[in-house]
Parts: sequence; structure tokens; C-alpha cells
Amino acid sequence: MSWSYGALATEFTTWTSRSAPRSVMSEYYKQLLGGSEGGSWSRRSAPAGVMIPLLEAGFEVEGYDTSPEMLAVCRKHCRDRKLDPVIREADMTSFVEPGAYSAVIVPIGSIALLVGRGALVQALACFEQCLMPSGRLSIDLRAPRHSSWSPCR
Repeated sequence: MSWSYGALATEFTTWTSRSAPRSVMSEYYKQLLGGSEGGSWSRRSAPAGVMIPLLEAGFEVEGYDTSPEMLAVCRKHCRDRKLDPVIREADMTSFVEPGAYSAVIVPIGSIALLVGRGALVQALACFEQCLMPSGRLSIDLRAPRHSSWSPCR
């Protein structure tokens, strides 16, 4: 089960994503996907901060989200740029397209939207089923900000 959100969260996400370092993120994903054969997919398609730069760079990218409001924003951003990717309403704990993707990208802490360990395990199993042999899984997590935490050296 995933966290549910609607129009207000969509507006907030769209507004705050404008300040995200897109060039750094898109360069990271371009390097990650470089040399991949076959399509890729992004768990969180909207507000299209990851999808659009990859599509514009010529990568074959599909996306999905559980929120119809978020999907509408993504579709609008894509239309504004004359892009027409596959974008669907789906959940990462149940979406499976066996062996269809060379890479699965779960950007910007989206995995944290899952509720409970069972949902996380279920999503990871779905990602695995979606990947081609030797496919790549990229899950972005935010670093902890606890005062007792220190990075590994």
C-alpha cells in the first residue's frame, strides 16, 4: 500500500520541484542509463522532473504514479514540450511488466511513500520482475539528518 495524495500535495510537489537541482539529477540518470539497451521506467512520473530531461536526451522512458492529479501535471509538462511518453496510473507494489525494462528508477525518496516493510518487499519484488537480465535498479534515498549519524569514510 502506498501513501495517498491529491491536488494539494501535487501542487506542493510541483512548486518545490522547481528548486531541485535538475541538471545534476538528469546528468546522474543519463550516466546511469548510458549503455542500457531497452526501455527504462520511473516509478514516480510527475511532475516529470526526472522523465523530461531523459526523454529530451533521447532515452526511452515510461512512468507511472498513483495520483491522477500528479499524472495530469506530468502529461501537461510533456505536452508543453511535445513529448508523448507512456504514463500510467499504477502502484509500485503491484505493477509488473515481466522483463520489460533495462532499468527501473525510483527517484527522489519515492520509496519512502510505502507504508510498512511488507509493501517495501512487495515493491522490490515487482521491480525485480520488471527488469531484464542484468537490468539496473536505482532507488534514491535521502541521507539521514540525525546529529548522531556520521557518513562512512
